[in-house]
Amino acid sequence: MKTERQGPFGLASQVTVLSVGPKEEDNGSLKTIFGSSEWNLCPNSKWRLKTRSTIESALALLRKSRISVVLCERDLLPGTWRDLLEQLAQLPDPPALVVTSRVADDSLWAEALNLGAYDVLSKPFDGEEVVRVVSLAWLSRDNPSQSAAGAFRGRHDLAPGITPQGPRQAWSTYANAAGGSNGLRHAV
Repeated sequence: MKTERQGPFGLASQVTVLSVGPKEEDNGSLKTIFGSSEWNLCPNSKWRLKTRSTIESALALLRKSRISVVLCERDLLPGTWRDLLEQLAQLPDPPALVVTSRVADDSLWAEALNLGAYDVLSKPFDGEEVVRVVSLAWLSRDNPSQSAAGAFRGRHDLAPGITPQGPRQAWSTYANAAGGSNGLRHAV
């Protein structure tokens, strides 16, 4: 299995994110975001995006490559993000899963977090939101000793004193302080 190269302070110098979904316009939007964004949580890292259109092709890649974060379309044919989440749980080092959807409402967000996904991103993608969610998913997954509050020092969008500890706690705590994830106001 390939591993990410370690940079200063033990942070990965190369981070690979996998997007699973059949829509080429979504992949194009994500590629633009990944190519032009500054990744403040790990500024010396190279962030790469790989794309796959099916769960099977995504799992084949995940079995041979180290990928920390997977973005998955809510409805894949055949299957759904829930099917991928179940398969990810069987991997020795499962990545964080972020569900993507044009219908990103409170019920999807609550279901996703309750079942173990990291978060939900609404489409069309907002570059800042993609960077924020993917960065925090990566940080909580690969660098749990790093504090998201410390990583966001100087940023106005994280309430003082909030130190997320993991996906669910991070987003219930963070969502309450910041007004909800993706504009959703009800934390799980």
